[in-house]
Amino acid sequence: MIRHYDEIKGTKQKLYETAICKGYLTNYNRAWRHSFVGAFVMKHPRRINVLDRLQNILSHEPTWKDLTDANLKDLKDCLSDSVCQSTLHTMLGEIKAFINENRWEHRIPSKGYKRILTVRNEISQSTFLSEREVKRIYHYLPCNKSEMTVKRIFLIECLTGARFSDACRLSIANVRGDMLQYVQQKTKREVILPLHRGLIPLLEENETPCHITSKMNATLRTICRKCGIKERMTLFRHGENITAEKWQFITSHCGRKSFATNLYLRGVDILTISRMMGHSSVKMTERYIVGNRKISPAALKFFREEL
Repeated sequence: MIRHYDEIKGTKQKLYETAICKGYLTNYNRAWRHSFVGAFVMKHPRRINVLDRLQNILSHEPTWKDLTDANLKDLKDCLSDSVCQSTLHTMLGEIKAFINENRWEHRIPSKGYKRILTVRNEISQSTFLSEREVKRIYHYLPCNKSEMTVKRIFLIECLTGARFSDACRLSIANVRGDMLQYVQQKTKREVILPLHRGLIPLLEENETPCHITSKMNATLRTICRKCGIKERMTLFRHGENITAEKWQFITSHCGRKSFATNLYLRGVDILTISRMMGHSSVKMTERYIVGNRKISPAALKFFREEL
């Protein structure tokens, strides 16, 4: 049980770092811990981005009374635009369980939250950045500190296949000769892969502001637009075909997909890619390979023969 704010600032500093930096614990006391924001921070300190998005929707600090059907639908739509399907499923499940735990103690307006916060298992297409497009971002000159940080983290994802949480922590200390070595924060698996030549300058400065998470995707799309990644394309998402310029579909998760897909297109076998990404199985790696898969010459011959 956490009794004092000083304890959070001390021994719990790392766990509540983002919440502290964003000022969510400024009014830490018993009453605050029973508010929606306080209860959510104590339960899910690593999901502060959910509070950020809900606050942007409402234009004020969320309360229990704000948990209406309409607001939860808007939150779901906002999250679905910024995270992949599996992460969305996890986040909505956590929010649903949180509401369920507190619905007897607080009057929550939403009667359909269980239905609203359920993700149907539907097909959702994604895209990746080609090696040429990754190079454009690599040579892009950032306009501000935020762009500089987002560019660096995303390129680390593209060149290592690391998750966002790991890309933020990687530094020169992870370099072992001509190899990169680290332990994944999420799975605790050790990952060892060749060190990309362009990675060294990116690893030399590894300080990532905790507030960057909430604006990562928006800033990344801006960078991609400025780099001329404007090819029009159609992807099936959220139950419909959506046509837009490519930069509008780019998220931080595209970094890992770009890493896997570009290696695959170079002829690297999927088992090797899987090991470099720290996956437990090849089936998981297959989800990260976007676009056309290799077709055997015999199969191609069938399609190209005249009748």
